[in-house]
Amino acid sequence: MLAGFLVLAYTMPFAIGIYTENVFFDRQWLADLATVVLNGVMQGGVYAMFAVGLTMIFLGYRFYSKFIAEKIYRLDPDFETPAHTQRDDIDYIPTNRIVLWGHHFTAVAGAAPIIGPGIAVIWGWPPAFIWVIVGTMFFAGVHDFGA
Repeated sequence: MLAGFLVLAYTMPFAIGIYTENVFFDRQWLADLATVVLNGVMQGGVYAMFAVGLTMIFLGYRFYSKFIAEKIYRLDPDFETPAHTQRDDIDYIPTNRIVLWGHHFTAVAGAAPIIGPGIAVIWGWPPAFIWVIVGTMFFAGVHDFGA
């Protein structure tokens, strides 16, 4: 789909130029078109990185978080938080988990969006990808799980 869009975007000005007889259809034009199409196809690696990243995050969520909960922190499923045991509707109020997740996410989502692009500019995308995905799973995830 991306390659098709690039072909259309690249050929439209030339089609207009050929129609108005300002641009001539030659081998160089075909070579340029092939280069653009191949570059568009090669950009499919972005989609592969996205798929790998989502898969790694899902696997970390599904299996690694269970390992941390059961083996490292030994969480008790019957544990009640102080918001439930000491509820006074002033300082201790049970909160909707979606609202709590939103507050937590905005408080901790700092290092990856700030440092990731810097790493990409200096060393390229593979180290930035590793920083964001692996760092989120093994460092930020464990830190936030225990906080």
